[in-house]
Amino acid sequence: MDNQAVDKDMDLPLTANVEEIRVRHYMMQLLFDFDEATVRGEALLFCQSPSTIQNKEEHKERIENTFEMILDHRHLDFTEVSEVIDSSSEFELIMSDFKNRKDLSLMKSCFQKPLRPLKFLTEEWSLRIWKESVSNATEFPGIIKITWKTQKQAKSLMWRLDQEGNKCVFTAAASVNNRSLFPCQEPPTAMASWQCLIQASNPELCILCTGDINPQPSKGQQYFYTQMILPMSTFAVAIGSWKCADLQQVEVCNNGKINSLVHSRSKCKLLHEPYPCHVARGDPGPAMPCRLFGPPSMLITASKLWSLYLPACLDSAYELLGPHPFQKLDICVVPRCYSGLGLASPNLMFISQSLINATDGGLMVKVAHEIAHNWFGLLIGSKDWTEEWLTEVSTVRVPL
Repeated sequence: MDNQAVDKDMDLPLTANVEEIRVRHYMMQLLFDFDEATVRGEALLFCQSPSTIQNKEEHKERIENTFEMILDHRHLDFTEVSEVIDSSSEFELIMSDFKNRKDLSLMKSCFQKPLRPLKFLTEEWSLRIWKESVSNATEFPGIIKITWKTQKQAKSLMWRLDQEGNKCVFTAAASVNNRSLFPCQEPPTAMASWQCLIQASNPELCILCTGDINPQPSKGQQYFYTQMILPMSTFAVAIGSWKCADLQQVEVCNNGKINSLVHSRSKCKLLHEPYPCHVARGDPGPAMPCRLFGPPSMLITASKLWSLYLPACLDSAYELLGPHPFQKLDICVVPRCYSGLGLASPNLMFISQSLINATDGGLMVKVAHEIAHNWFGLLIGSKDWTEEWLTEVSTVRVPL
């Protein structure tokens, strides 16, 4: 075995005790400060003990000790961890009906609830939270509030200049995950839904995120949400001085078939929790919004090629893999510092400027590869990060 020291920042440990307690839903408010290159955040975590361990007898070792909830984090400074009290009705609304997990007024109401401080300890890779006299997960508070600020060396975010010299920021990718953006449970089996209000210190900037629909303005903020449960590593955000090119122009491919931008929905046959599944609507869905974002100078020549290629690519993927699992597709051209050619997240894809400059379409197979990740890697993913290579094998085969 190689005795060389392992770079811990590249080999991220998972510390969250997801077998004992799960976060089922996140409500977040994030402020991106471009002057400091930091994010101030606060979040409400809706917690629940998995059904398999609700019997106290299964965890006798916890009965005589104080129970701790452990979250993954890195390079976050925490200022508050509290229990949200007098919130049983809000907890029930969120846990009983997925439709309530997009309600902005309910989210704002939850943030106004009274608080009771909890004990917490910040460690290098984890945040430990406990309440005195609570000895097991079933008695742990249902909703907790956490307030934090990212450190400048936080590797979940890349603060950069775009191709025109303007400030921008975007999440780094699943290889680093989001523990340096917000505290969370990072094992891929710890799936949850989320709501998020995002604000930038410069209100003129364009905000992109992995929400189900296009953002809803809310007093200088942009509101995003997803009712679909996914690993929190799939959350992605990008903010910059970008313009938009609408790619929803071609509705029929050369072979005359209706492409996947306007395909009818079929009944979903996947076994998942009862969140509102747009694949299973059963009625012909509207054209799926597809938009390209980037510096204005890079969109002039790119939008025409992409308007021709993308519908054909989505149509082929639909025929092979079935209905597109998400409701929109935003594509963002990230700065030249980006090390890969592309990265797919739910409803949002990052691509290298190399793909924009490929006017002959020679590198477009990479776009097909990233689109295939919507099925392999996002809709269906690995149970453990050591098996993530399987999603790459699957998506390599699809474009061919």
